[in-house]
Order: sequence, then structure tokens, then C-alpha cells
Amino acid sequence: MSSTPNGHTKPVLLATTILLEGSLPSMSSTIGTADCKRTDGLSWRKRVDPPLIQYRAFSSISCPDEEEGRKIDDMMAAYMDTVSREWAQRQAESADPSTVPHWEDPVARFQEYTQLALLHKTDQLSECMSDVYAAGGEWPFTYRVYSSVNDFLDAGGELFHPNHQPLDTSEYADRLERAVTSARGVDELESASSDTIKLTFTTDVSKPTRLERNRLRIAASEESGNEKLVESWRVLLPEVGIVSRITEDSPDWIKKSKSAHESFNQSIIEAIGDSFDPGSTVQLGPQTTSGEFVTRTGRLEHRLFKQAAYIAADQVSSTHSERRATDDSEEAEGHPVKAAWLEQSMFDVVNEKPAKERLFYSQRLSKYENSIEDGLLKLRDEGEGGGDGFESGTREWGDWA
Repeated sequence: MSSTPNGHTKPVLLATTILLEGSLPSMSSTIGTADCKRTDGLSWRKRVDPPLIQYRAFSSISCPDEEEGRKIDDMMAAYMDTVSREWAQRQAESADPSTVPHWEDPVARFQEYTQLALLHKTDQLSECMSDVYAAGGEWPFTYRVYSSVNDFLDAGGELFHPNHQPLDTSEYADRLERAVTSARGVDELESASSDTIKLTFTTDVSKPTRLERNRLRIAASEESGNEKLVESWRVLLPEVGIVSRITEDSPDWIKKSKSAHESFNQSIIEAIGDSFDPGSTVQLGPQTTSGEFVTRTGRLEHRLFKQAAYIAADQVSSTHSERRATDDSEEAEGHPVKAAWLEQSMFDVVNEKPAKERLFYSQRLSKYENSIEDGLLKLRDEGEGGGDGFESGTREWGDWA
């Protein structure tokens, strides 16, 4: 085991790569850009987002000499600054566009690309740390690079910020399926004939599964004659939202028909609601975890997507293509209708609204899980007699609105 000049064991600098976002088909608006006037009249551009991968380094320096400890800490920081610059340069030099998936590729291609990119960047980080370490002479510390975040944490590493948490693989798989399905919907909208009424719609869990501390008023008993206040805890069921828009490149007359739009929207709601199963709720108990809330909400969101994208979209398209609808003497008969479910970011871009930041959904999920965990801690504390009774503080946890 290596030691410092003073005979102390050298501290170890732990490092790993973290996958924050996987590769996804995506879109960006061309409004306000040099490409704002596409020859086809559309206001968006398709793209593929690469994986978002960063590194994290951690060391817990335990040194009897405070001054020596500060010196080692400063040298670690300087070392990692050099590693960071070298890592960024090598990534730019080794970028190979031919390996990037295409917009129309299947789910498996994006997953493969994401995994290979993570492995490649981990190898690059290891090489950079080795080269910089070798070029720096005698360092008062050693280092170790881990290929997985779990190994990094097991070795004593820490992730201090909620936004540093790695992307959950099952969450990525679900989001990727939704994005790929949405991309196909965009392609179908673009290929539809000019007389087609193009209807886009999106779904969302507007309020996830939440935890609430509820105050109940118990009627007075004959013996006491006094009302009682009782604190109880319950799980609030999630709420879903459905939004639809007729695209700007649809026939002009339909865009002016409020009643036709309302009819389309109602048909979507009915098509989703007819057979949508929200699933079971979370059962509260001493062992209930925030992960159960996250899983339950995620499953609900994905079931809602499947009902909307695979059933409602086809049902509304076929129904309205054969249906007569009048408004201000205008008739929809003879105009084909294409209804397409789009994930929220693509829906916003197609309908000329600002798209959300790339990390919006993963950060929202992380904050949601942390909020539920806070509520469960309060629940357990009160169950163990540590509550302060009828307090006026937070009464609901997990609302991401």
C-alpha cells in the first residue's frame, strides 16, 4: 500500500461515469432560426440526442496533518481539472457520426448505442486519469476508476446532488419506447396528404401518486360530548391529463372550427377511458418505500401511453375519417383524419410551443421521489411517537405540478 512522504497511507480518489440521459429521437423548433422557412412549410427539425454522460470523483481524505490534508485536496482538484480538459478533448476527437442511431431506428438500436457510448466514455476516463497521473510525477494520492455507479458507491464514493443520480434503466426503456413511437407518429403526420386533418395529442400524469396527511374530525360521543381530531395518512390517486391540437398545416377551415376540435378531443378521451386500467395503488405500511410510489406512477404513465398511442390514435383516425361533422356550414366529410400520439416534448415543438429542457423529466422524477421519502419519514416518525400532533406544516408530498 502506497504512502505519503510523512508515512501516512495515500488517500484514494474514486471516479466513475454516470449516465444522466440516454439517447432518444428528439425534435427542435426552427422558429426564429435561419431554417424558420422550411420548403415544406413545417416548423421543426428532427434530431437524435446523444447520451448525456458525466463523471464524478470523490475522496474522503483522512490525514492527521491538517495542512498536508489541504495540500492533497488542492492537488486532487488540479489533477481532476486536467483530467476533465483531456477527457473533453478526446471525446471531441473520437466522435464518430456513423455510430449515431437514425431518427427512424428501433428501440434496440438506441439502447445499444447508449450502452456502448457509456462503456467508451468510461474507458476514456480511465485512460485520461492514467495518462495525467503518469505525467505528473509523484502524487500524494492514488486513484481508481469504477465501471458502474454501484461499485463506486460500494467503495465509499458519494453523489451529493440529486441531479447526479444515474438514469434508471427501466425508466429509460419506457421513455425510449414512447419517444420512438412518437417519432413514427411525426413521420406519419408529415407523409399525410395536404387535405388531411392532422390531430396531435399527448398524455401526462398531471398529478402522480401522492402521500397525504389528513385531519379527520370525529363526531362527539355521548360520553364525552367533545369532537375529536384525528390525524390519518392516505395515498392520493394519480390524475392524468390529455391535450390535443390540430396542426398548423391542416386545412384552414378545420382550424377555425371550435366544435370540430372539441369533438375530436372528446373522442380521444373516450377512446382512452373506455378500457384504461389505472392499476393498483400503494399500500401504506412500515416498510413502504418511495420507490413503490415511483414504480406505481411510472407504470401508470406507460399504460396510459400504450392505450393512447396504440388504440386511441387508430380508433379516432378511422372513426373520424368516415364521419360527417358540420360547423358554420363546413363539412368534414371526405377529409381523412390522422390522429397521432406524441410525447410531450415533440407535441410542444409540433404545435410551436417551447420544448422543455432535456433533463426536465428525470429531474422531476428525482424531486418527486425525494418528496415522497420526506413524507414517509414523517409518517414513520409519527408512528413511533415522535410527531408533534396536528401541526400546520406540509400535508401533502409528491405533487410535481
